[in-house]
Amino acid sequence: MIYRKNTRRFVVPALLLALVLFGISPFTSGASAPAVPPAAPPLPSPVAGWGNNDFGQLNIPNDATAISAGFAHNLALKSDGTVVGWGTDLSGTGAETPPAGLTGVTAISAGPGVPFFGSLVPVHSLALKSDGTVVGWGNNSFGQVNIPAGLSGVVAIAAGGTDSLALKSDGTVVGWGTDLLGSGAETPPAGLTGVTAIAAGGVHSLALKSDGTVVSWGTGNEPPAGLSGVVAIAAGFAHSLALKSDGTVVAWGGDTFGAGVLNVPAGLSNVVAISASIFHNLALKSDGTVVGWGFNSSCESTPPSCITGVTAIAAGGGHSLTLQAQSCVQVGCSPQQDLSAIIAQIQALVTAGTLTQNQGAGLIDKINQTIVKLDSGQTAAACNQLNSFINQVNAFISSGALTSSQGQSLIDGANGLKADIGCP
Repeated sequence: MIYRKNTRRFVVPALLLALVLFGISPFTSGASAPAVPPAAPPLPSPVAGWGNNDFGQLNIPNDATAISAGFAHNLALKSDGTVVGWGTDLSGTGAETPPAGLTGVTAISAGPGVPFFGSLVPVHSLALKSDGTVVGWGNNSFGQVNIPAGLSGVVAIAAGGTDSLALKSDGTVVGWGTDLLGSGAETPPAGLTGVTAIAAGGVHSLALKSDGTVVSWGTGNEPPAGLSGVVAIAAGFAHSLALKSDGTVVAWGGDTFGAGVLNVPAGLSNVVAISASIFHNLALKSDGTVVGWGFNSSCESTPPSCITGVTAIAAGGGHSLTLQAQSCVQVGCSPQQDLSAIIAQIQALVTAGTLTQNQGAGLIDKINQTIVKLDSGQTAAACNQLNSFINQVNAFISSGALTSSQGQSLIDGANGLKADIGCP
């Protein structure tokens, strides 16, 4: 599926280019890598993507066994052990172009662009080979692709802002490069052992230990006191995520850009994988569906209806990728995604106690019916549902259940959708 109506350009916030002191998150797959590779490689699956495509980040390849999303470049691991890159690293250093002849790869990590004197620069990529060695390419201004001599026995990798991490089979961690603040994000704590997964953030790093606890080093971002039972970790710009064994997600750290990355959706459960980027996060549920939160300017946090049967996720700068059962590419926002955003508004009003559960359910049902009509090509019926929704919102304003501003926000969203789908 390819949808390009209502495309929105993704604009890097000016603050991103000015706050060099905050570092940047790794735009890898976001989920912590297992300490022990699977006995057999996974079967190749279609790569799907949605959100922003200003830099070709949604010009996706064919089937892959693993994916990693950078700010505007991506990597895919093929079943034959080769790597495909696409998009752009925005700095012209070729982080999206794997070295010629690279084979025998078992894991990949696409590093981010870093805000540095008004430009997005140091962008690098890493690949782990089946012999336990690591290959790096792209920008090397901070030594982030200078693989330590003799490094071997590696089972997981993570590309950070301007540093890199490798997890060894003995449960120890090796780091190299230099984080922007010089806070030592590339230097694991002395005596750190028993590590099963790693994640590299802006100017901080995370390690998951075999006892289900998390260790952080670099600048701030200490895990919440008592955090345990963790099975996966992900590091964002200035925030971190942990997936617990009960399928819930914990977020902590800073929300530098006010994107809402710390606002884990209420009731989120049955999660099996997580991915963190600067502006948004993704969670994969056991039923193969994906939940996103954070910035949504290109609907990168709102998976389209064609995102189903998902087996892997990766959150990028203003885009998202999955491995799943069917091909799907959606550039920008579809009407159905915008309707899902209205549902989120209603749910927030219910959570705040502004609307009762029954009032919220009635409005959501009208929006869901609109989505059903659109999916079946019944535009006129969808328009009727939207009109009914607007009438109900007006009734809530009249009764005092909603303030004028609260109701008008919902009505404006519905009228915008009416214009998009061509309602009279």
